[in-house]
Amino acid sequence: MEMRIKTALYAYPQLGRIGRDYEEHIKNKALLSYGSRMSTEKLTEYLAEEIVRRQNADRLKNLLERVLLKLSEEEKTLLDVRYFGKADRVRRLFAAWRAGLCKLPFKPWSERNYYRKQARLLKKITGLLKVEGLDEKTFDEGCLDIEYVALLYQYLALGKEIAIEKKERQLLDFLSELK
Repeated sequence: MEMRIKTALYAYPQLGRIGRDYEEHIKNKALLSYGSRMSTEKLTEYLAEEIVRRQNADRLKNLLERVLLKLSEEEKTLLDVRYFGKADRVRRLFAAWRAGLCKLPFKPWSERNYYRKQARLLKKITGLLKVEGLDEKTFDEGCLDIEYVALLYQYLALGKEIAIEKKERQLLDFLSELK
């Protein structure tokens, strides 16, 4: 289940755009259906499948948003670093704090503390998503038909998460310099 949760978290920043892209594609395909070589029945089935994929992307996005509302500022910041591609923004936040320009709602992390907090956060999110109704079967049936999510899942299954951790490593090096 852990890899499915990670996949959902990595996909989250793109889910809104994915939903809009599906909507535009569906409209265009329907508007241009007069020139299609597909039978009406096949085209109707295709459009229905695309509508379901769009709904699944929206459903996953809304589910994750409900869970994110239940997290603290520190937990949201941890997600920003690892899953949402905002490590540079977090680094600027810590730099501003060090310069005395702002206050932090939490203490800066040591490397060890950071990894412990990430592990605890992933367990917490897994529990919250289960409460919201996302289990392995639901994820596989409702999310893996979204092409972007399926590709992310395959990427993580191949152990490629290491490539994503480069910005995270830079942030941790920066934080170690703060002390």
